[in-house]
Amino acid sequence: MIRDLEIQRLIKYAQGMGARVVFSNVKDSEDSAQFALDGSEIIVYAKHQKSKTETILTLIHEISHLLDHIHQHDRQPDVKFEQALDPNRYGKISKKKRKIILDSEITATGYWHTVYKETGLKIPMWKMEAQMEHDIWQYDFYYEHGRFPHRKERRQMKKELYAKHKNKK
Repeated sequence: MIRDLEIQRLIKYAQGMGARVVFSNVKDSEDSAQFALDGSEIIVYAKHQKSKTETILTLIHEISHLLDHIHQHDRQPDVKFEQALDPNRYGKISKKKRKIILDSEITATGYWHTVYKETGLKIPMWKMEAQMEHDIWQYDFYYEHGRFPHRKERRQMKKELYAKHKNKK
C-alpha cells in the first residue's frame, strides 16, 4: 500500500511539471522506461518492473530527466543530446556522442535526491543510491564499449552495489 501511494505521488509530481506518465505493456522495448525529449511524457514499460520499488526507482530516473530538461535546458530541446541518440538521422553513435549521453545521465542523477525528498519517499535511501550508481555504471560501460552490459553483467553489478550500499546504511 505504501509503495502504491509513493508511485501515485511520483506520477502527480511529474504531471505537476507537465509530463504525462503512461504505463505500457509493449513487448519489444529493451528499456525500463522512456522520457520524451520534449518533456511531455514518461513511458514506463510494465514488463521490466519486477517490483513496486523498481517502478519507483524507474520513475525517479525518468523524472530526474524531466527536472534536467526544465532546469538545465529551460524546457528547450537539447539538440546535441537528440543528435547523439539518433543514428538514423545523424550517423553512427560515436564515442563522442556516447560521452554526451553519459554526461546527460550523470547530470540527471543529480536530481534523484531532490525527487526523493520532495515526494516524501520511504524506500530505503541505500537502494536508491545503489540504483543511481548502477545507472551511471551502465552508461559509462556503454560509453567505453559501444554497447550496454549484458543481462548477466548487469545482474552481477547490481548485486555488488546493493551489498555495498546496504552495508553503508
